[in-house]
Amino acid sequence: MTREHLDDISAIPSAKLPATDRARGIYSDFEAYKTPTDSDYAALLKEGLISVDANVLLNVYRYTDQARSDLLEVLANLGENLWVSHQVIREFWRHRESTLRERKDTTRTVGELATEKNKSVQVIRSWGNRVFLAQGDLDRMISIISDAFGKVSEEIERHDDGQSEKARSSTHEDLVLGELERTLDGHIGEPLEKPEYDEAVKEGLRRVELQIPPGYKDKAKSQGERAAGDYLVWTQLVREAKRRQRDVVFVTNDLKEDWWRIEPGELRRGPRPELSNEMRELAGVSLFLMRPGSLLEHASRVLQVEVQAQSVKDVNRVDELLSQGEGVESEFGGWTTVGLSAVLSKLHSEAPVQAAAIAEAALGGDGYISRSEVYKIGRYSQDRKLIGFTRPVNRITDEMRDMGFVASEAVQILDTDYGTDAPGFGWASGFRINEAVLPLFSSLHSNLLINIRSTEPMEE
Repeated sequence: MTREHLDDISAIPSAKLPATDRARGIYSDFEAYKTPTDSDYAALLKEGLISVDANVLLNVYRYTDQARSDLLEVLANLGENLWVSHQVIREFWRHRESTLRERKDTTRTVGELATEKNKSVQVIRSWGNRVFLAQGDLDRMISIISDAFGKVSEEIERHDDGQSEKARSSTHEDLVLGELERTLDGHIGEPLEKPEYDEAVKEGLRRVELQIPPGYKDKAKSQGERAAGDYLVWTQLVREAKRRQRDVVFVTNDLKEDWWRIEPGELRRGPRPELSNEMRELAGVSLFLMRPGSLLEHASRVLQVEVQAQSVKDVNRVDELLSQGEGVESEFGGWTTVGLSAVLSKLHSEAPVQAAAIAEAALGGDGYISRSEVYKIGRYSQDRKLIGFTRPVNRITDEMRDMGFVASEAVQILDTDYGTDAPGFGWASGFRINEAVLPLFSSLHSNLLINIRSTEPMEE
């Protein structure tokens, strides 16, 4: 939606912009540089428009029970001040199942621990035999190791009661979704009309290309509406702020520079000045950005909601882990070990042949795996062209981008090589890990790659 179109909406009251003859001060046109005070936040939570991003709603699944309960209690106590854009809900539904699938890693992790336990037992047994250790002493050592692995496995399994699988199969079985439904009922905005929506997507893509905030850091995502997603959230937020004539607090865990003003040392001081000025120009109100942990802290004082100190720590911990992929170093193609491990672990579960191929290429040192080696891993027939072999890698990488593990600008991990030794035109001769990413594999725990590579060969 263009600025001109927004101003032409007759159903929305005209914004009360400052008079041109008003005395100007040091913060005029530079509101974004002013640090909010506790009294500012108190007024905002009581009288402002509080809106949350899709990543906040999705992270509700990742928080502890107490942290989730406290956050939803805070949102409920915001009353009519709480508002969520239609685009945020669209993105929530788009990524809900991939968020739930994260829990599937529990079974795989327990299995890997069992493998490691057996290896440890074998090491102790071999040592005991070499030094002629008394059988009673040997059995006691093995028991200690077995008990330790067992207790850790029980703790891991305790965090997955099967609820995620039930929730994926039926929304009625999703207890978290039920809580969200009750909290957000009556607080969700209307969708844009089709012509307005199409125009907003077009404007969002234009801004992405010109690096106009917000959303230009999402350029690496799919084309169309997904690449324009942040702008769609933004333009709907501006419309609602103009309609209500209230200052805005946007609660988000998106820490990229196309939303925040970032100072040296990765210090996020507030919204980008361009966004602050645009909100003031189009809606006549001020814009504030806030992270979920800050919302809990301020709301506990202002709204008199009981929030556990541990809840704030748990929310900040999850948000920090998810945001680690956003402060990436360019020499690794936009990747971190956190993001790379997340993609490999998910590949290991959903596309084991591709995961094993990448592990083999990385452990080989040069990042290359030949067509014949892929055939051996996947037990493929020799007449298979391997068309689309990298698709699961790219799909899972995109899913990890959406969940915050991988930066939007991160390059694709695996490239197809059409060398001279290929059987014919259109046949892959092998696959190569992107040279920018390859050095980062040396920072991964070697056991992860070894376990992935040793996966029993299987047809995908």
